[in-house]
Parts: sequence; structure tokens; C-alpha cells
Amino acid sequence: MAVTVQNRFKNLSNGVFLKSEENSDGTRTDYYRMDLPHAPYLFMLAVGEFSVTRETWEGIPVEYFVEPEFEAYAKDIFPHTPEMLTFFSELIGYKYPWPKFSQVIVREYVSGAMENTTGVIYGDFMQLTDRDLVDVLINEKIVAHEMFHHWFGDLVTCESWANLTLNEGFANYSEYLWLEHKYGRDEADYHRMSEKDGYLQDAMRNMHPLIHFGYRDKEDMFDGHSYNKGGLVLHMLRDYLGDEAFFAGLQRYLSDNQY
Repeated sequence: MAVTVQNRFKNLSNGVFLKSEENSDGTRTDYYRMDLPHAPYLFMLAVGEFSVTRETWEGIPVEYFVEPEFEAYAKDIFPHTPEMLTFFSELIGYKYPWPKFSQVIVREYVSGAMENTTGVIYGDFMQLTDRDLVDVLINEKIVAHEMFHHWFGDLVTCESWANLTLNEGFANYSEYLWLEHKYGRDEADYHRMSEKDGYLQDAMRNMHPLIHFGYRDKEDMFDGHSYNKGGLVLHMLRDYLGDEAFFAGLQRYLSDNQY
């Protein structure tokens, strides 16, 4: 991937950054390489006047792209990112499989966030100060959700749109897993209760199977079935099977179907 921009802009795309070449017209060309296969809908390119905060996790780049006035709060906006990478890698027994993990804030985004491989996009509603975030867990739940997609959705992608819960149900359940790990079972169960209430309200308006081939429009699949119910079904399976078998099953599912 090669992208040419004015020098005042920074950019982000999938894969690893290779090099930058200055051009004679006040622009530069940046090069990225993605060697691992992933679905085409996970391609991304962001260009803007960003401030970038960088660190590493297990030898790979971890990056936070925010607007300059929020630079001091970048790690608060994307909280606990390295800790989450360790937690999810160890929990499912499958190390984060991509060559970097970058996160970027964009304006007027069409959705809440998107799990583009190695370059997650978030709407600017996430861009807050440390004071705004002091008693708010929404940012870290969304970070967990989009990160978990890098296993469930990016590493293994659902076969058809009707199976969207194989992406979103797993990512939804990651929010519970993170809250349980970081804040305890009570906090996680409170979140699960809220997810159940959201599903039931949605189901009263439009009930359909979890694996739903009869949708009228692709957007219909982004609902309380694919997300909330999918996560709740995973919680039920975990309860039936026990943690050892459940998480071993997730590892087997990923290993058998990777890329």
C-alpha cells in the first residue's frame, strides 16, 4: 500500500509501516505492507492532522492516533490496550496474530467503531479527556470489543452475512470477559444484565433466528441478535462446558480456521 499526502498529514493503513519518501511538491509517499491474508472489508486508510502516541507490546508497534489537543489523553482514550492484548492472548491460548495494533479517531464516522485489521477506527465520541473518562467504562469496553475481533472476525471471518454473530457475538462477549478480569464478576454480570435487557427490547420489535438468512437489508443484521444474544449464548455455553473446555474450544476453532 502506497499513499501520497501533504506533509502536514499523518496516515494509517493496514500492516507494518515500511518507509517514507519525500517528494518535490511538498508531499510525501508512505508505504505499508500487509503479508497476512484478511477479508477485503477490513482494509482501512485514515489521513488527518493527528498526534500519534507509540509504545510496543511483545515487540510489535502499538499506536494511538488522536487529534492534537487530545494527545495527552491518548492512553486514557484507548485504555489498557497492552494489558488487553496480553489478557486475551493468554485467555484463549492464541497470541495476538497481527504485526501491529493501531487505533485512530475519525470525525463523522458512520458507525461506532470498526475492527479493520491492525488499524481500528473509532468515532470521535471516544475522544475525551481523563476527567471525562474517570468514571466511564464505555471506552475500554469498545476497545476490548474491537480488539477481540482481531481473532473473531479478522483471523476467522464468518462465511456469510447470515452468520454475522460469529464476528459480533464473540466481540460482544469479550466485553464481559474483560470486565470480569479487570473489575470482578459483579461488574461483568451487571453488564450482562444490560445486554440481556437490550436484546429483549430488540426482540419484541423484530425477532429472528440467531443465524439469519432471511434479512431484508444488510444493516438489519446489526441488532440485538447478532451482538447481544450472540454474546449471551456464548456465556451459556461457557457455563455448560466449564472454562477449561470452553476456552480450549475457542483455541481449536481459531487454529482450525485461521486466515
